[in-house]
Amino acid sequence: MKKYFLFGLLITQVVFAQNLVPNGSFEEYRNCPDSLGQIRKGIVKHWQANPSTCTPDYFNACADRYLGVPHNQCGSLAAHEGQAYIGMILYAGESRYPRGHIHHQTELEYREHLQVKLLQPLKAHHQYRVRMYFALSDYANYAIQNIGILFTHFPLEIVANQEYAPQVVYNQEVNQLGKWILLEDTLVATGDEKFMVIGAFDNYENRKIRKISEDTRHSQRFNYNRAYYFFDDIWLEEIGLAPEIPPVKELITDFGKLKEGDKVVLQNIHFEYDRADLRAESFPELDKLVKMLKNFPKAEILILGHTDSLGTLEKNQELSQARAQSVKNYLLQFGIKESRISTRGLGETQPIATNATPAGQQLNRRVEFILRRVRSRVN
Repeated sequence: MKKYFLFGLLITQVVFAQNLVPNGSFEEYRNCPDSLGQIRKGIVKHWQANPSTCTPDYFNACADRYLGVPHNQCGSLAAHEGQAYIGMILYAGESRYPRGHIHHQTELEYREHLQVKLLQPLKAHHQYRVRMYFALSDYANYAIQNIGILFTHFPLEIVANQEYAPQVVYNQEVNQLGKWILLEDTLVATGDEKFMVIGAFDNYENRKIRKISEDTRHSQRFNYNRAYYFFDDIWLEEIGLAPEIPPVKELITDFGKLKEGDKVVLQNIHFEYDRADLRAESFPELDKLVKMLKNFPKAEILILGHTDSLGTLEKNQELSQARAQSVKNYLLQFGIKESRISTRGLGETQPIATNATPAGQQLNRRVEFILRRVRSRVN
């Protein structure tokens, strides 16, 4: 706040930051909600369901008790800001259909997102502060990790079972019922990002979902057996030009000197037989990778999982992806941002030794990382 004296009068100038997210608290609506799933019909100004066929829910104090605030058929929670919020299925924990039914897997892979066009495009190399509040419904008995915010240059239609890389992620499990949780971070724009998408962006194989309660009191609620979350008070503001830092051409690490594009085979990484569970003897080597990522907080890596040729191509592909993801999960425990770590399972497609001998097979069962990028600006 700045103050000026003019002709004996005190004039106060207050500078307010602009929220670049229109209708960030969902207070502007065309009609009071009278049924679930109405966001895809355009009931909330500026916001669209994504994909367009999904059915996020709108709750407002103007509605009756089934769609009202604080009490509605999906939970009991006061709005964090104003008198409205939205609710979304981020993933289902169980399917209502038996295994083998045509809709069984479709329901498990179903997820909902919201998309909005920002009031103005983001500026290249400028820093922005973003925040969002979300809460697990008190009628849900599943919780997930990795709720996030994705910024895109063009409107995005979310594809079922495809993984995306949000710039801002809450990588802890949110399992407290009916309590608003703050996700807040800063990011540096690449330039001309015009859209924001909120939701969960892991694909089905990599989703982090867990049953948190066996309580069946709410089993007749539609959002029971689902990770169902409320969202409110979404804010994005410009901070200014991101400070320059000297470009880093080479990293000095416990793995030696590394530059962008270098590949490192992690030593002594072991898993339980035919599974993706890391064994304890793997931790010292992974701790070296944690140290590197903390010492160079702008470095980004790609983790590659490999198998030998025993088993089917499909099984080896799935196992290699799961093992690469297990390594990533280990790193996330230490506060490494998820957006800095990508994974890829390559199965048996890139052997470095013969698969005709046990020794060769052991060499082929490996995990590597590639140093993908060392950014020259603070993020």
